[in-house]
Amino acid sequence: PVGSGTKSSVAPPAREPTNTPGGSGSAPVGSGTKSTTAASAPVSCPSGMLGLPGGKFWVGSSPGEGRAADESPRYLTELAPNCLEETEVTVAAYAACVEAGRCEKPTRSQIYCNFGREERKAHPMNCASFQLADAYCKSKNARLPSEVEFEFAARGGGEYRKYPWGDAEPDGHACWKHNG
Repeated sequence: PVGSGTKSSVAPPAREPTNTPGGSGSAPVGSGTKSTTAASAPVSCPSGMLGLPGGKFWVGSSPGEGRAADESPRYLTELAPNCLEETEVTVAAYAACVEAGRCEKPTRSQIYCNFGREERKAHPMNCASFQLADAYCKSKNARLPSEVEFEFAARGGGEYRKYPWGDAEPDGHACWKHNG
């Protein structure tokens, strides 16, 4: 997601999710089936990227479980193996792309935007539009991950974590607590 730390992915073109009959009501997150991810052959990734095995994955949340209406109904899909950067793209990496003439400077300059702030070079790139993030990925012969690929990675694949670090609430894990 652009604005919360841009990541790039390398893989064959993303498959559209495939709904399976009865998929939204079967095997809720946290039920006895911890993993429905089929093991795939390891994928070879460029330096700085991690291989994600792909396989079957339940996308979304059961009704009433998530925060947004578009998180349900859940559905089962199958992902191809792909690569995802180990960390978000840093401001320094994005600035190098700008300096090389392959990326444009972001125009946002709110206090929470990291680009152009010397003390934030190692911070994740944020406040970038989809177009800027897409251009950065293309400059690396990569692409942005699909929403489903990102959810798969964020949930720990077939572990179905509530958050990337597990099921514990965000207190102390995220920096989203600020005015505005």
